[in-house]
Amino acid sequence: MTDAVPVKASPERMAQLLRDQGYKGKIYEVDGIYAVESGADGHPFRLHFYGHSPKEPDAPCTAFQIETGWRGVPAHDAVKLIGVCNTFNARARYTTASIVGETEQPYLCLSWDHYYPEGLTDEHFTFITDIFVSMMGRLYSECKAVTNESRDSEILQRHHAALLATHGPERDQADAVRLYRLNAEAGYAGSQNNLGDMYETGEGVPQNLLAAVHYYTRAAERAEPTAYLSLATILSEKTDDTEILVEALKFAHLAAAGLPEGHNMADAREAIDLITAKLEEDCILRAHELARQWKPLFVETRTMGDRLPRPGDASVESNSLH
Repeated sequence: MTDAVPVKASPERMAQLLRDQGYKGKIYEVDGIYAVESGADGHPFRLHFYGHSPKEPDAPCTAFQIETGWRGVPAHDAVKLIGVCNTFNARARYTTASIVGETEQPYLCLSWDHYYPEGLTDEHFTFITDIFVSMMGRLYSECKAVTNESRDSEILQRHHAALLATHGPERDQADAVRLYRLNAEAGYAGSQNNLGDMYETGEGVPQNLLAAVHYYTRAAERAEPTAYLSLATILSEKTDDTEILVEALKFAHLAAAGLPEGHNMADAREAIDLITAKLEEDCILRAHELARQWKPLFVETRTMGDRLPRPGDASVESNSLH
């Protein structure tokens, strides 16, 4: 136990205590209210002080609020995030999580009010900071899970719209390219693969084999089995270089291991036979070993299937253009 005597809080003292804990502690003043700005795990938080003169930053005060927030919350996620905040508040009654701001630009806020007319010990302030940083990380993770789920749904719907623009009754290749490109930039492997297909065939864009390989490779790095087949096909068809054929056979084996039974699986097996016929035994064995050692940078949660989605059918993953 410590015999520390409570003393009145002040911006200068709290800033120093934060620095002693390893956080930053920068004092600033807005509209006559002093605050200390800090941060943890990449998230900023602030302490706002009340009950003291703005002309005396070292003067003690009896109340302060510690708060954080995140802008850029998608408006369509606001309702879901309100539910997350309500659940969070029921568990952690001393902090308050809320969605504030305009409907078009909601702001996720977490705050904790403190009133200490008799003073605050250094140990108690350190405890408050540690708890708040923990709560901040928990709330951010829970809200991130909700927004990621929403983002995944939006990406999947956009991918299906691109498929219909490519294969549906009212075809619009330019719109398909636009939708695939949006998803490719967002990191969805299925759309990266299909955008690569369009560059390979010259549908909706000028034919560009380098761009095709680029997008196939991005999708393969995310463990998309159809992209493995795309790479195996384009690499083996465009060259007789032994090293490139070894890479092609590696991807053909990865495709055969990851694809479901169907048209693409049959193409993968055919690619293995065709490429194997061009290589010596030691190169074939090396391709097997490279496939065994392959580790993607990221494993996509949704991979591509063999059938076109029905409109409104979110259960269908996607479709290959091969």
